[in-house]
Amino acid sequence: MFTHVGLYVGPDVDGFFRKVGGSRLRCIVYSNIARAGLWGVGVSASRLSRVFKLNAWYTRRVLEELVDRGLAVRVKRGNYALADTEKALKWRDWILGELLEFYGSSPTAYPPLFTKLPETAYYVSKPYIYIQSWFGLPQGQLTFIDITLKGKPVLEGITWVDLGEYREATLTTPVTIPVFVNLRGREWRWDDRWGSVASEDQAVADILSYDPLYPIEADIVWNFNKLNLDGIARRCTINGLKRLSNTLAFMETWLGLDVRTGIDFYKLLDRELFKQQLPILLSYGFANEALWRLNM
Repeated sequence: MFTHVGLYVGPDVDGFFRKVGGSRLRCIVYSNIARAGLWGVGVSASRLSRVFKLNAWYTRRVLEELVDRGLAVRVKRGNYALADTEKALKWRDWILGELLEFYGSSPTAYPPLFTKLPETAYYVSKPYIYIQSWFGLPQGQLTFIDITLKGKPVLEGITWVDLGEYREATLTTPVTIPVFVNLRGREWRWDDRWGSVASEDQAVADILSYDPLYPIEADIVWNFNKLNLDGIARRCTINGLKRLSNTLAFMETWLGLDVRTGIDFYKLLDRELFKQQLPILLSYGFANEALWRLNM
């Protein structure tokens, strides 16, 4: 199970709190500032409070305390970074050392990027933690990393495959698929079990947009009445929107399902892509209990 500072449930966590920060919130703030300091990037106070569901006022107050102590600096409104001083660098190394010591005895206890990046700078898209109608888990883990980190060795020591290579590769073990993007407007949160993960709408949209090998259409066909289709559409790229539109058109015309959404999916239908998707969509559809209700 993935765990994190202040969210881990275990016999040593109280002592760890006292040693590093004194509280769950302080541990989260300190560890995010320290890891961001490895790469010379800042941490957004609002993003930190949103991802971890922290009190926004108190989060900013703790960040301001770090400024007063000479450990952090304000880089722009609402954003903070590690100070470029010997004192701050020693503090950073101490925090990171405590992280590694606390989690190092069980390397599978945290996500691959946990000890490298702050949760404000990356997330993983895992729609299967919300909806899944097929057996198994995907080998590729789409991981969205802030564009400001592109070109920095953040993936060093991690098993990863480029997005283009992944589409052609045959994977036998789970790997990270890094996608460097502007994270503004994207929606993710911290989960005690899964780590830094996309919301349901964001995760489905990400898979539609970037991962043609993931059978997300099966989940959409079988769970469409539970999904926020308009919310998913707003978070898709053009290619993702075409893939979603093809799936919705199939559901309405071939399965006779009542698809209620503000998306003009017939107008966005990609006929060439639809021809490629049709055999797969049919296999999903005939396993759908909706077909039994329609006596098909």
